[in-house]
Amino acid sequence: MTIFDKINRTDTRAARYTDSHFHYLNYSAREAAQMIRNTIENWFLSFLNNCKDELRARFRCNNDTHFLSAYFELYLYSLLQKLECKVQIHPAIQTEGTKPDFLVFEDDKETWVLEATLTRDQSDEKGAAEARKSVVYDSINKLDNSDFFIGMDLKGDPETPPPGRRIRSFLNGYLKELDVDVLRDKLDTEGFDSMPRWPFEHEGWRIVFYPIPKSKSAREKNDGSSIGIMNFGARWIDTSSSIKSSIKKKASKYGNMDIPYVVAIDCMGLAVNRESILDALFGKQKFVYKISENGKPIGEPEVRRDLDGVLFSPKGPINTRISGVLVGVGITPWNRTESSLMLYHNPYCEKPLESKIRILDEAIPKENGTIDFKIGTPAHKILGLEPIPV
Repeated sequence: MTIFDKINRTDTRAARYTDSHFHYLNYSAREAAQMIRNTIENWFLSFLNNCKDELRARFRCNNDTHFLSAYFELYLYSLLQKLECKVQIHPAIQTEGTKPDFLVFEDDKETWVLEATLTRDQSDEKGAAEARKSVVYDSINKLDNSDFFIGMDLKGDPETPPPGRRIRSFLNGYLKELDVDVLRDKLDTEGFDSMPRWPFEHEGWRIVFYPIPKSKSAREKNDGSSIGIMNFGARWIDTSSSIKSSIKKKASKYGNMDIPYVVAIDCMGLAVNRESILDALFGKQKFVYKISENGKPIGEPEVRRDLDGVLFSPKGPINTRISGVLVGVGITPWNRTESSLMLYHNPYCEKPLESKIRILDEAIPKENGTIDFKIGTPAHKILGLEPIPV
């Protein structure tokens, strides 16, 4: 049994915006896609036979969330195997009817339980709007034009599917009036601001298009892609809330256990960093100033955290069943040597974790309230992953 089809692949074009991860990897003949398929298939070989059907179905469903979730679980399973741990998949534990992802054995003993999940920093509504936009982006890439790239300044979200064919006609009407050599000289001497602007609106979505004249070498190369630059402007992203919500759903799902419990979360987002993760776990950081009578701050601010984390509340420690949170940042098949994986220990947990997994980067809280960040071995080195070729 394999995840990807056994077919002859000849298509070397870039992925379309509407391609799901699985669909693109399944048809692409590019070297990068072949490397990713080989890795996933090699990992899948060692996955337990009675659990393969369900995992394979999630990979192949053309839903990117399910695909990335399945990839993260297979990634963790393979990582544990490399660490010489034995792994039982979907073990039956104390709570009737619920099964976590993995029961991990070290030195032939039940050592800890691992539950994996995925989080994004966008709502379902935002995801639907992005899907509608992707259809338009693919439509723009169908422009019959080898002289110009298209730049876009984007604002808002479309409430209904935008008219891709009409947008192509709109752009073609402007492009056919342009002289590529004249505009290229103007771009080189005056910059992007000198390019003409063509605004287009559709039910909450505003796009300002502008031409980017190609160099002569780029015109000869023409790879069939028309979109050159997309500028989305400033957006407010609350990454810590989505992380906190995902962990909270898993915190008490399996009741009381006699061994440590770790929640692994792969964070997909533009603004995930160490601080947003700490905000989710222990509460948002704030700076408290002492103010003098004339209203001016006195001395340096005191750094505190609001008591709104998934591990600490105004009433004290919560979710103490969680021994630690294993946080991945953007673990996907595409950036496998650039992503990170760090174990954040819960200082208030009932059952501290001692495991081979501690070879990874760790965040270890201290009694004085500080956190010691220990540099470990990157997961991709343990897995023997090479960079994906550009």
